[in-house]
Amino acid sequence: MKTDRAANRRLLRRAARLGMDVPPELRAEMRDILAGIARDKAASPRERRAAASALIAAHRAEMEALKIAMEVQSFASLAAELAELQELIDGQHDGEHRPGAGRAPEDATGPPAV
Repeated sequence: MKTDRAANRRLLRRAARLGMDVPPELRAEMRDILAGIARDKAASPRERRAAASALIAAHRAEMEALKIAMEVQSFASLAAELAELQELIDGQHDGEHRPGAGRAPEDATGPPAV
């Protein structure tokens, strides 16, 4: 029984450390298993430390994934803004090549605006 538990703990720790794509329902189960080991008074101090270490590794991996997702979202937002600005710039350059571009519309009561 102890060897199965130790093997499971090592597997869970490796999955967290390597950032493996673990389905959300299994992540919750992994946290429960590791938390149970960390709290288990019958577990050896080494098992408890390893479980706590695996929990910390899992938390770090989740925080890193969240940080990356936020950076990707920020990058996408900036890329969209840059594309809009580029369209505005391209539109202004296109308008400069047309006759009469850049001049204010003529007023019916007076000469063309300069």
